[in-house]
Amino acid sequence: MAEKKEFPEEGELVLCTVEKILKTSVFVKVDDYDKVGILTTAEISPGRIRNIRDFVTPNKRIVCKVLRVDPAKGHIDLSLRRVSLKDRKDLLEEFTREKSALAIFSKVITENLSSIVENIKNEHPKLYIFLQTANENPQLFKKVGINDNDIKKIQDLIKERIKTKKFEIKTRLKIEGIKDINVIKEALKVDDKKVKISYMSAPFYIMEIIGKDYKEINHTKDKLLKEIEEKIEKAGGELTESEIAKMS
Repeated sequence: MAEKKEFPEEGELVLCTVEKILKTSVFVKVDDYDKVGILTTAEISPGRIRNIRDFVTPNKRIVCKVLRVDPAKGHIDLSLRRVSLKDRKDLLEEFTREKSALAIFSKVITENLSSIVENIKNEHPKLYIFLQTANENPQLFKKVGINDNDIKKIQDLIKERIKTKKFEIKTRLKIEGIKDINVIKEALKVDDKKVKISYMSAPFYIMEIIGKDYKEINHTKDKLLKEIEEKIEKAGGELTESEIAKMS
């Protein structure tokens, strides 16, 4: 069981709710830690700020970066301007997915909801990740105390409400030193539905791998590249590869 941290770490991105706005600073609630953090005007936006409320308003949810933590004093210094648009988008999307996952549990489970949610969070970082994993392995639902009838209802709601995130890796393959196209075709033959290899123009090919688990498809990519390279070299050729895209 992972012990919940009392304070965030320096450099961590955190979701916050704006509570109080003063002339030169903003007080926020660091949501996951139930602590108060502070933003100075210098860390809200680069350049001169005429009106802080152009950037933050009470009860607004914002993404901040932790600059300094002083557990002894209970101080958490934060920055808004040091958060990239991509990081902000990713964390807010994660919050939305987590909120949707909790809504599914709340709709189905009428007793011991808080206890079940706590059981899940003791073993899994996020509720929505647990939902996706347990949907493919229902025994995980039982392990946290959910009965068979509720499991079926939850799975129905997952189909209805949750769009499963998929990852894609594209790799460009360059094959030289082999004139017989049939030898190349044989080397590129892959028996995996997640993998597609297509011809671009000599001597280039594209390998696309799509799946739900990024680590798994990355492992598949490395394994296949090693196998293809061995076949190409055995036939007297040379393989070079370059990753051209990672998408989610």
